[in-house]
Amino acid sequence: MTEKQLQYKIVSWFSHNYIKHRGLLFLVDNDTHNINHAQTKRALGMISGVSDLILINPFNGQINGIELKAPGSRHEVKKLENQLSWGKQLIRMNCNYIMSSREDLIKQFISEIMNTGTGFNCMPVLDESKKTYKFHK
Repeated sequence: MTEKQLQYKIVSWFSHNYIKHRGLLFLVDNDTHNINHAQTKRALGMISGVSDLILINPFNGQINGIELKAPGSRHEVKKLENQLSWGKQLIRMNCNYIMSSREDLIKQFISEIMNTGTGFNCMPVLDESKKTYKFHK
């Protein structure tokens, strides 16, 4: 499954299960096609590392970051660290953040926020010996 397929599944599931909350889960379009496109988007406010999806908590309005990864995909450590840095910034502001390739875990993250107003944080752990990140299974 690709990241876009995972994202489609999550957004479709949300739309079906939280009909009254349409618009609280949305895409952050950080994709760029070339250097000129990237420069233009940065000038218009694009921030590197921001999550793929943002979920607004219906109880208190806080934003929550959802960074999706395709199962089994490989990523540059520097890119992951940039994304995790943004996630840590959210956590410091008492928001929630998840970076995961597990559909069930992402749905649980969303459900807890949507049903109770509270959530949890889930980030990969750096394996110092291999300089790689281990994701939760």
